[in-house]
Parts: sequence; structure tokens; C-alpha cells
Amino acid sequence: MTRKHRLALLIDMMTLAGRRFRQSLKSRFFLSVFGRGLWRGASGTIIFDYPPDLRPGNGERAVAWLDGDYTLPGGQMPAPGENPFQLAPPSARWQASLHGFDWLRHLADAEEDDARQRAARYIVGWIAMGGEKLRPAMAPEIVASRLAAWSRFLPQMRVLVKNDTLANVTASMARQAAWLDMTAPLAEDGLPRLQAALGLTLSGLIFDNGTERVRRGMDMLLREMKRQILPDGGHNSRAPDALMPLTADLLAIESGLAARNMPKPTYLKQTVANMQTQLVLMRHRDGRLACFNGGLEHTQGELAPLLPEGKRGQSVRYAQKSGYQRMQGGKTCVLVDVGQTGHGTESLNSHAAPLAFEMSHDRHRIIVNCGPNQVHGPNWHLASRGIAAHSVLGFDSDMDDPFLRHGAAARHLGARLKAAQWDVSMRRSEDKNGIWLDMGHGMFLASHGVRHSRRLFMTVTGDDIRGEDLLMPGMGSTPSIDAPFHLRFHLHPEVSAGLQRNGGSILLVTPGGHGWQFRAAGEAPIDIGLEDSVYMGRYGRPQRSRQITISASLGKADTLVRWALRYSGRMSRRRKGG
Repeated sequence: MTRKHRLALLIDMMTLAGRRFRQSLKSRFFLSVFGRGLWRGASGTIIFDYPPDLRPGNGERAVAWLDGDYTLPGGQMPAPGENPFQLAPPSARWQASLHGFDWLRHLADAEEDDARQRAARYIVGWIAMGGEKLRPAMAPEIVASRLAAWSRFLPQMRVLVKNDTLANVTASMARQAAWLDMTAPLAEDGLPRLQAALGLTLSGLIFDNGTERVRRGMDMLLREMKRQILPDGGHNSRAPDALMPLTADLLAIESGLAARNMPKPTYLKQTVANMQTQLVLMRHRDGRLACFNGGLEHTQGELAPLLPEGKRGQSVRYAQKSGYQRMQGGKTCVLVDVGQTGHGTESLNSHAAPLAFEMSHDRHRIIVNCGPNQVHGPNWHLASRGIAAHSVLGFDSDMDDPFLRHGAAARHLGARLKAAQWDVSMRRSEDKNGIWLDMGHGMFLASHGVRHSRRLFMTVTGDDIRGEDLLMPGMGSTPSIDAPFHLRFHLHPEVSAGLQRNGGSILLVTPGGHGWQFRAAGEAPIDIGLEDSVYMGRYGRPQRSRQITISASLGKADTLVRWALRYSGRMSRRRKGG
């Protein structure tokens, strides 16, 4: 790490320490006997509810929650029969997720009658236990999430509880809205501050006396959107699923502004449209999101309400600022990460895998990245962010660690990406035959003296995909001759795979019975194999899966590996089994 980078980290540490110190002092004061009077007396009449269709629940998660599986981002927590708010939290992230109440939507939309009753009891119980006095529960972004979740559930709660209980809930919401008005500017930089701005604006729209709060919230919101939302609609974290709650909240704000006959800023309207376009770009054929940079799939039902009818079927080819390319032909889709290195707070969950790709056909994913591990602690989380967890080329050893992992900076700033310059390049061309992507990066120049180039081609029909991965000596660099490397193609858990022709090819079959033949060749000896892998893109926790591996060693000059995926048609039952 250069002296310049170390100085930048020191400045970031000092800035963050100062902000956290000020936030701690103000939070302690506002929660003290003397400070509570500034917000505990707040009141107001609720005139707007969060539109429930924007954040639909997940039936699987509702059933799991009712069975006592309180797994949330930050940890697994099976505790049947227990109150989750009385459990010892496995991590601060899990605790924040619990108090944010975003999981409430799963119970609200569940088919089981008891689910909504239990949801109402959780809200009432949280107020009764003095949740407003708990510092972990009162971080600005957590309060913002909780207000949105409670507002969404209010229409159902009005028929589930007595009037005096409902009055206690709305009074608590008024107090939390007043708290957020005072603390939103104290939120940490990045997504937390944008979430706090969204919550502040929503809290003003919810209550009849919130006009001035709407104005303050909109000022903060537009400022943070200009800082964090890229011109093509992506978020600067480059996580596709980071856009989902942001888009939902912005659409809710648009609805609230219309209900209050307040003007909608042109910038807000255009940015929401760009974010929707970005979500369309990052969808696979199954209607779910690709798993890049810490993002999960989510369900088609969760994503579809955020997209206007006219955009749901559109095909967007690339997002230049966010750094993603889409190749689509027939029923086949390939998505590729061609983005530059992230840095700072926005890279805390970013993955280090330039030129990684995913591929789907019809309604099924075939080639995937492993996705983020959200429940097994920092070691698993870092492993899921590394290059071996992605469908891309990587060396077996001696690669530079891309993460801020050790020392005071890591303890204070988190495991963000180091400020490296990978020099990612990309060129796209199309003609009547198909689409070419010519890409490259310099991630291995310092460690192995080579630059990685990847060329992808897809026919217009989508039934033939070809790849070339080339390792070239860098200018003035000495290659690490004979260094072993692997090309990895992680497979979705639902895909079956079998070696054929004495290991010379691999047949992949989707649950829908569609077959794809994988072959590879190299100018130097290569080995093709099938190995165990894990997939975490659906739930944030591991599912068993497989991966295709191509192993080879770095040569004295250029080292080239060619591979191809060709559609084989529908497979008979006998052929699929063989």
C-alpha cells in the first residue's frame, strides 16, 4: 500500500471517528432525561400509509419465521417458541435487521391467519419493552426502516387491535419521526445516510403536520441521491439489489407527494426511471436479479412491482457508469461485471472479481457467482467476496489481498476494498452474427506480472457462447512462469452436470430439461473437472452446488484457454440420467 493510500485511510479514520463521536454524544443526550423532552412529546395524525404493493412479502420467509427461524442478515437464529427481541443477538448486523422490522412484510403477506396477529404483537411488544430507549434500535437508518415497515402494516393493524392500542402505535411513530428529524444528518456516510434521508421524507408525508419535515427530508434526499446514484441509475456500491429498497422508497415518496398535492422534483422522477432501467438490465431470464457485489437474487414477485409495465420486457444492453454488460440472444442471457474498482464506504460489501459473469437460459440460471454469505461471520463473508467465489479466472496462490483485512484501519473502517487500480477495459461490438465483448484488467500485474483478457461471443440465437481467456505479460513485468491458475464456472444448484467423453466435455441440464455442452481447449495442457461449490445468492446462506474448473499453468509468453457452451436441445430422461 502506497504512502498516499495510507494517508487517505488515516484521514477516513479520523473523519469517521469524529462523526461517530458527535453522533454518540447527541444520541446519548437525546435519549437522556433532559433530551427526551425534545422529541417524546411529538404527536400527529397519520394521513398516508406506505403502499404495500411496493414491498411484497416472501411466503417462504413467513413460514420460516412462524416456525421460529429468525435468520436475518448478520446471523442464523433458530429459536422456536422464543421472542426474537429477547434473544442474545449473534451480531450487531442481525440486531439492526431485527429492529429495522423489514421482515414484517413477510408476515403481513402470509397466508397463515396467525402471521398478521403475531406481526401486530411484535410491534406492540417492541413499544412496551421500551424500544425507543435502546441505542442500537435508534440509529437513523434503523428508525427509517422501522417507520416504513410499520406504516406499510398499519392498514392491517387497524382491524387487528383496539383503538387505544393503535393510538399507542401511532404515538410511538410520531416520536420516532421527531427523533429522525433530529438525527438523520448524523447517519454514517453511504447507504445509511441515503436511507435516513428517505425515512425522514417519508415520515413527513405520513403525518399531517410533517410539511416542514418533508422539505428538510427532500433537501437531504436529493443531495444524497446526487452523491450516490450514478447517471445510469445504479448505486455506487454496484450491488444490483441495493436498488430494490431504494426504488421502493422513492416510489412511495412519489405516491405520498401526489397524495399531498406537493410538487415532484424533475430530478427525482428521472432518477427513479434510470434506477428502474438498471433493475431491468440486471434481471435474468427467471425475473430475478444477478448476484454481483453482494447482491441477492430476490424473487420475481419482489422485483416486478418496482418496474412499470412498459419496462418489464425491455432489453437494455449495458450500464457504462455502473460497469455491467448484458448479452442477450433468443432465450439466453449473459451478464458481465466490467466495472472499475470501488473504494471507500461504498465498497464495504463489494466483491473483487473483475470480468466475472453469469448466464441463464429460458427460466433457469446455469452459470452463477456464489453470492454473498450473510450469516456465517466475517471469514465466510470475505471468502464469498473473493475471486474464487466467482465465475472468472484466478491464480491459486500469491494474489494480492484486495481487502482491508488487518490493522487499525480495518477495525475502524471495515473490510472495504483497498484503493487498487485494476484498469478494467471493455469494448463491445455487434453484427448480424452476434455480440462480442473484449475485456481486460490488470489485477494480476503486481502479483504475477500478467494482464487478464477475456473475450466473449454469443450468437444472435443465443445457442452458442464462446470464451477466450488470455494471460499476457505486462509491459516491463516478469511473468510468474508455471504459476497454477483456475478458470471457474460455478453452477446453479438446480443444474445437473456430468463428465462425458473421457472428461473432454461436460453436459449441463437445467430443471426444464434443456441441455448445454461445455468444452475447453488450451495451447498448453489443461485439466477439466467438476468440483463441489456453494451457492448463496438466493438466501445469503450456503446451498450445495457444483463448479466446472479448468486448471492450467502460466507459460513463458501468452497463455490462452478457449471454452464454449453450446445448446444441445431438450434432453430425454435417459440422456439426462446418463
